[in-house]
Amino acid sequence: MREPEKPRDQFVLSTKVGRLLDSAPGGADEDGIFLDPAPFHPRWDYSYDGVMRSFEHSLHRLGLDRIDILYVHDIGRRLHGNEAPAQIETLKRSGLKALEQLREGGTIAGYGLGVTEIDVCQDCLDYGDPDVFLLAGRYTLLERTEANPLLDVCLKRNVSLVIGGVFASGILATGPVAGARYDYAPAPARILEQVRRLDELCTAHSTTLSEAALQFPLSHPAVATVLLGAGSIRTLRQCLAGLEAEIPDSLWSALINKAI
Repeated sequence: MREPEKPRDQFVLSTKVGRLLDSAPGGADEDGIFLDPAPFHPRWDYSYDGVMRSFEHSLHRLGLDRIDILYVHDIGRRLHGNEAPAQIETLKRSGLKALEQLREGGTIAGYGLGVTEIDVCQDCLDYGDPDVFLLAGRYTLLERTEANPLLDVCLKRNVSLVIGGVFASGILATGPVAGARYDYAPAPARILEQVRRLDELCTAHSTTLSEAALQFPLSHPAVATVLLGAGSIRTLRQCLAGLEAEIPDSLWSALINKAI
C-alpha cells in the first residue's frame, strides 16, 4: 500500500456509522440521490454490532488503523419518520456502548452525531457524552438563531460543532436565481425573496453572499469548522478564498439588527 503523502497526525479524519451496505447483485435501486449508485442496498443499523461492523468496514476501505471522529449518521425523525424513536432507543441501549468502547480503547478520538436536526443533538447531550456534532443546514445566514440554544450548551459542555450545509443546499452560493435550491428542494418564493435581501445587504457592505455564508457559522465560539462540499478544484479554491476574505464588522452588526 502506498504511504500517505501527509503524516497521519497532521489531519483529522471522520466517518459515519449506522448505515450498512449490503451487496446488491445486478445493481442498486435508484434512490434519487446518487447518479450512479454502487451495487449496494443501504440498511440502517444503530446497534452495537452495526456500529462495530460499519467502523471496521471504514478501516478496511481507508487502509488505516484508527479514525479520529465517528458520527452516527442521520438518526432522527426527518429521515426515519415514525421509526425514529425506536432507532434512537437502539442507539441508547446498544450502539452507544460501541462508541464509548472505541473511544476508551483509543481507536477513535471522539464521537457524535451527523444530522440535520437540532433537537436530536440536544437529546444526545442528555443520554450520551458526545465530543462533537456535525449539524447540516441548520446554522446558516437563513437560520441564524434557531441553533443558538444548542450551540450555547455545547460551549458549556466543551462539545464542538462542525457546521455543514452552509450554503443551505445551494442558494446561498448561487443567489436567488431560477432553479436555486434550498434544503434539498427547489427554493420557495419566500426564501428567494429573503436571499435577495441578504444579497443586497452583503453587496452594500462590499461582501459577496457566498463569503458571508461561509464565515457566518464561525462567529460562534462553539463552532470548530465548517464542512465544505467541493465537486471540483475550482469550487474548492473559491470556498477557501471565501474563508479568507475580509468581512467588515458592520455586516455582522447589520445582520443582527435587521430581520432578514
